[in-house]
Amino acid sequence: LDLLPTLSGLMGWARSDDVDGVDLLDPSANREHCITECLYTTEYEIAVNDGQGQWIEKYPMDEETNRVTGPATWKGWFPLGSMSFGEPLRDHDPYREAIVQQHLSSRGILA
Repeated sequence: LDLLPTLSGLMGWARSDDVDGVDLLDPSANREHCITECLYTTEYEIAVNDGQGQWIEKYPMDEETNRVTGPATWKGWFPLGSMSFGEPLRDHDPYREAIVQQHLSSRGILA
């Protein structure tokens, strides 16, 4: 999400209003968290990364519409520096779950 604004800033290009993200090299850029998304054939995965760790959720996805089709099938919290993502420390985090839901709603990913 931040790649295009960052590269545009490096090149000195004007930023388009329809581009999301921030120029990470801009001293005023500040993020509380970063969202990473992965789309697989029938699964959507989203991670909320912050200074404490990574919250991951997986959802069923309709391949034709690229929309989430049901509730999360898996959720997990992993601290910074985790070497394995097999066993999360917890499977409920209201703060980060709310970030995921807001992102899904704002991007029109929910079916």
